[in-house]
Amino acid sequence: MHRTNTTVEGQAWYSKVRSEYERTENMGVKYSTEFKKQAVMRVAEGGETSAAVARELGINANSLRDWLKTYKENKRQPFVGSGNLRDIDAENRRLRKQMRDMVEEIEILKKAAAIFARELKISSDS
Repeated sequence: MHRTNTTVEGQAWYSKVRSEYERTENMGVKYSTEFKKQAVMRVAEGGETSAAVARELGINANSLRDWLKTYKENKRQPFVGSGNLRDIDAENRRLRKQMRDMVEEIEILKKAAAIFARELKISSDS
């Protein structure tokens, strides 16, 4: 098999990172963030085709294409990992919670104002 742009350093990296993947019960294989980044960089900046890189690394070509799409959509934080949020998503979640809390406070204040207005009307009628 002909390998393009493969160096001894690249092969060492591949061996190290490839050994870091985990096999999970429901998801198949879970690759490290570093493995994904390096694979994507070979396609995005190295000029290699995704099919060739996927074949060489022994991964599914569609997975590599998905990683490439994710990288192109958010180069700053492309692979945050399971259960983690990108900074923008974490901020969005925090602001949505703050908005829900404020809406709840407003509803409580409206009810309190209605009760006080009723009591004020009752006391002024007497």
